[in-house]
Amino acid sequence: NGKFTLASTAPPDLKLRAQGYLTTLGKILQETWQQAVDSSETSGADCSSKVTVTTTDLQPTLSIGVIGDVANGKSTLVKAISGKRTQAHSTEQQQHGITIRLGFANSAVIKCSDDICGAYSFLPESQDKGDGVSLPKCSKCGHPTNVVKRFSLVDCPGHAELMATMLAGASSFDAVLLAAASNVPCPTPQARQHLEAINMSGIISALQRGGSSPIAIAQTKAELLADDTKSLLSRLSPKERLEHHARQGRDNLKKSVAGAAPIFPVCAPLGLGLDAVAEWIANLPSTPNVPQKTTAPLLSVLRSFDINRPGQLATTLTGGVLGGTIAGSGTISVGDTLEVRPGLCFPSSSRGKSSETKKLLWTKKEKSQNDKSAAVTAPDPFRIQPLQFHCTTLMTGKNKLSSVSKGGLVAVGTSLDPLICANNGMVGAVAGPVGTLPPVWGPTLLMDHLHFVDLLPESGAKESKRKPSDLLKKGSEVRCHIGSATVKGQVVRVSKSAGKVEVHVEGPICAARGANVALEGKGNNGFCLVAHAKLADGNICLEGVDTTDAE
Repeated sequence: NGKFTLASTAPPDLKLRAQGYLTTLGKILQETWQQAVDSSETSGADCSSKVTVTTTDLQPTLSIGVIGDVANGKSTLVKAISGKRTQAHSTEQQQHGITIRLGFANSAVIKCSDDICGAYSFLPESQDKGDGVSLPKCSKCGHPTNVVKRFSLVDCPGHAELMATMLAGASSFDAVLLAAASNVPCPTPQARQHLEAINMSGIISALQRGGSSPIAIAQTKAELLADDTKSLLSRLSPKERLEHHARQGRDNLKKSVAGAAPIFPVCAPLGLGLDAVAEWIANLPSTPNVPQKTTAPLLSVLRSFDINRPGQLATTLTGGVLGGTIAGSGTISVGDTLEVRPGLCFPSSSRGKSSETKKLLWTKKEKSQNDKSAAVTAPDPFRIQPLQFHCTTLMTGKNKLSSVSKGGLVAVGTSLDPLICANNGMVGAVAGPVGTLPPVWGPTLLMDHLHFVDLLPESGAKESKRKPSDLLKKGSEVRCHIGSATVKGQVVRVSKSAGKVEVHVEGPICAARGANVALEGKGNNGFCLVAHAKLADGNICLEGVDTTDAE
């Protein structure tokens, strides 16, 4: 508002100079703010006319998650496909390039126009101009090529300690590429947990009806078997060794969600074997081939950041950026007024709804099975303030767009304070048109359809001696993953016979009733995946449109 206060201890000469400076600065800030408000209120056609690319053809139509155990070549595979090194954060560079955060990259599949050749290959985003003219010739026959599909890659960390990061990214996957090194057994225990997380995410059942397997296995580091003279398979040729490794993988994965997944041997550093992966991606359906009713576009926020530089003039500051994938059949355009939830969370100041809400969560029969748990007092609901903003820009990679819809990764420029978006401050939030967002829940969550998963074995052990139920009992510390949101909590009560668990979480979550929930329990070596369930009930901090795509 341009107002300021000077300390009474300021020297008189400096006080006069500071007063003049602050008065001038206040006027500039007021004028800049008013111009921003005016341009936002009259945005639409005027704003979109400034966008250099007005077509949505450049937006990726698929989001493919790259998963697998640590050091199995996931990031090398992503770089071979997209030409981009995804470990861009400073913490990853300090740790010698290991993947710590979700990595993002875009690419495209191109196909030779010659009917006899018809070879598939990848086109890095840096070479994709979107004009259809500057495409490279076919590397096999020299004929022109055409873009078949544009897609996004989500590079997930493979360390067991970073399972929460992988689970956050799984909510955005349309298909999955499992990196399995050919010099180790397939799958490793950590890869099994990744596949279990994919199974519980619900994306497989939707895409399996599209005619192509939504999961493929990249047999990475194939070159290591070509010169393997010390193993028991040394008498076999390199091709036979790869086939033997693939057969073992198929047998081990027969009862898993990747039981029908094709296996492609690749040498990512040399770019060998990628044509088969490109053909698999080209044949994937752009959207799940299932009937869908018209729904509003909802952006699941996977990352958020501040693009302003230190020392930048106040008149040139821009709002924070939200990045993620869009669900629903609608579109988001430049100039739209949107809302983000949960938004801001404040300490609760009211009481009285806790006991009433608690009666809705458990039946009398279920309460009698655990009388001690029934005496637990529920905390007060969170106080939530959702935030409204204007969509100022839309981008995918380095390409500007005028509108975006369901598909690959997009970045939404906002009029939000960049401070709250910096350093992934809005990760886990949901954004969309005002009046279309799901409710905000917390601190009490009730989940049903509880199913336990096999635990990872302890370090050095072949099998786990623990039961998953041991890490999910009253008083246990857990992490709940709903969509891209991750929040810690404590188990209040659990009923294995009823398939229900109640958790008090430390922060609010925006999700529709019936949303998939992944639960991590805390063991000796940190958190690990123990169960999955569905959100059934709890404290509603803020009402919303209580629908889900799973209905």
